[in-house]
Amino acid sequence: MDDIPRAPHSRPDLAETWALVAAMEQSSRAAYRAVGKRIRQQVADYEHIGIVELAEIHRLLDSELKQLEQVQNRLLHDGMLAAAAAAALGWRGSRREPEAERLLVRHLLDTPQKDGLNLSARLWRIHAGAARDLKSVVDVAVQRGWDAEHTLQRTLNITPELKQALEEAGAGAVARRLEAGLLTSPGNAAMKFRRVLRTEINRAHGERYKQLARADENVIGLRFMLSPRHPRVDICDEHAAADLYGLGQGVYPVDECPWPAHPNTFSYTEAVYRDEIGSLNPTVEKVQTEIAAEADGLLERAAAIEPVITGDLQRMAAAVQARMAGLDYRFKGRESLIRKIESKTWRRDVTPARAAANITDVLRYTVLLDSESFVSQYWQLQEQLAASGYQTNKVSNTWRKNAVYKGINTTIIKNGQVFELQFHTEQSFNLKNNELHKLYEEAREISTSTERRAELQRQMVELSRQIPTPPGISTIQTKAGIR
Repeated sequence: MDDIPRAPHSRPDLAETWALVAAMEQSSRAAYRAVGKRIRQQVADYEHIGIVELAEIHRLLDSELKQLEQVQNRLLHDGMLAAAAAAALGWRGSRREPEAERLLVRHLLDTPQKDGLNLSARLWRIHAGAARDLKSVVDVAVQRGWDAEHTLQRTLNITPELKQALEEAGAGAVARRLEAGLLTSPGNAAMKFRRVLRTEINRAHGERYKQLARADENVIGLRFMLSPRHPRVDICDEHAAADLYGLGQGVYPVDECPWPAHPNTFSYTEAVYRDEIGSLNPTVEKVQTEIAAEADGLLERAAAIEPVITGDLQRMAAAVQARMAGLDYRFKGRESLIRKIESKTWRRDVTPARAAANITDVLRYTVLLDSESFVSQYWQLQEQLAASGYQTNKVSNTWRKNAVYKGINTTIIKNGQVFELQFHTEQSFNLKNNELHKLYEEAREISTSTERRAELQRQMVELSRQIPTPPGISTIQTKAGIR
């Protein structure tokens, strides 16, 4: 329930609905816990689970889960009715219409969705699946215990495997696994029902809100709004940012709005009036602002320590007869940084802040070493870095046969600032930034054919083979980073 967002102040209907979701989830969880506790206590009381006891446990599960099903389905039905009623709070002067709300909930329960199942059938699947899964937990554990007992009678030699099977078949262990199957195991029954509860209560509110929008002649559409705690970039962002009808960002005709885009969502819709045509979607702007702010924060923190790092690296490089290259490009560009954060937020559960925290190349440097003395210069530099309070966190040695890119890439930390330091020879550096770069850019284009991409790969490998390999380069071993 910690992931339920706070509703915008302008939407009391959402505040009511999301508070309702939280309360219903708490009640649902409490009911699952109570049943899990009763099952655990009763099963744990058995001294031994034989055929008779196994049948009794099956009957216990059927009885308890049937009662639980009735409680949970009633919770859901009541929650959907209350959420449909709450939609009226989003409209000035609107009043509750209990009959319309009841008919809507009935419609949502009975109407098949994309998978061909209506909500009633989906609920039956969840509850029946829970009973089946819990019975399987008992059956498998008990059968393994019986098999272990028979084996032990023949061999009189209790192996670790037999001991484990006997322990897992004990009433206490079986009881704990049954409780976990309801509450804590991956894919547990409580979690599955919670997902449906959350999805359908929000759907009931959203569909009733849509009905009220349809009845208002001044409403020209519904805007797809991102949740105030939108955790990651997904299909919702596309719907919220699109302007397919020329009505404004994320605005759709009432009956064309693609909300909800997926289950378990806290995205929502908002009525748009004629004088708002063409306006921006503030929830999308907020995400963009957050990403830009993270990029600016990274650049600001890097700029504060950059003069010290740059000066130290120049001094250390000169001390081992090496030189720095590409210093004009030591800062990653702001737009490039924003794109990188955006690309990382496409992943599940990655916020802009989390994405930014894992970027290591806001500052990046290159030092050029002599091909023949590359390894000794590298280790001399590493010694100087350590002596000056720099920690080498990650090392990637790509100087391998048939590698396209050849160099040593490291990630360094100084006073909390992470930066990248590459080690090249003059030839590997020039090749990387010229011929190889051109081929690489063509290879990464979406329009490049598979055949052409394979040819470009072959050309890049051939070019890289021309680079002399520094003696002893394999002694510089790859090291995984620690964050």
